Amino acid sequence: MKRLRAWARGLRAPIPLACYGLAFVFWLGSGLAVLGWESAGRAGGRLVSTALDPAALEQVDIAPDETGGWVTTGGDPQLIWRNPDGRMVRSLLMEVTFSQTPREVCLYYTTRADEPFSSGKRVFGEKQDDASYRFRLPAGSIAALRLDPCSPAAEQGAITLTDLTLTLNVDTPWYAAFNPGWSGLFGYLVWPGLAAAALRWVWDGARWLRRRKP
Repeated sequence: MKRLRAWARGLRAPIPLACYGLAFVFWLGSGLAVLGWESAGRAGGRLVSTALDPAALEQVDIAPDETGGWVTTGGDPQLIWRNPDGRMVRSLLMEVTFSQTPREVCLYYTTRADEPFSSGKRVFGEKQDDASYRFRLPAGSIAALRLDPCSPAAEQGAITLTDLTLTLNVDTPWYAAFNPGWSGLFGYLVWPGLAAAALRWVWDGARWLRRRKP
């Protein structure tokens, strides 16, 4: 124990190192837990790739056209899917061709059936080399999805979507389980530093009070 204390005193910043070390352990443990959860889901038949029929989804500000494609009818097109059997949902792949620049492409999700969609539970599509969009969802229960395939500006008018296909739970590499996303990465970088600053403040305050005691 004395050697450990002497080693800690020799470090220039032991508290920040400890906080970021704990964050690293938490990140690693979370990734391993997600891998195990996904493996159990595949083994139990709850995590399977499923094609969604856009025509069977709830449609807002978007409608099928006479050519077999889709056309926006308002400024906030949406395709909404409700989870009918509590299946696991980890990702959505959208393959489509747009007649104009789609601008924002995002996917909202809820974790309860009675929960409204909100910007606090939203992921953005990652454009792939083949121009498809892949959405990676957080681990946990998914009750509903709301796909906003595009966000037409007023001056654009209607946008036509052709060859639209949607697939749940497309295969992803194993290391995707360790990807916390941009918001998660921000948390891993910022929160340990704030915790270290708070702990340092408490430590320095305690030392100051101890020195003031007669």
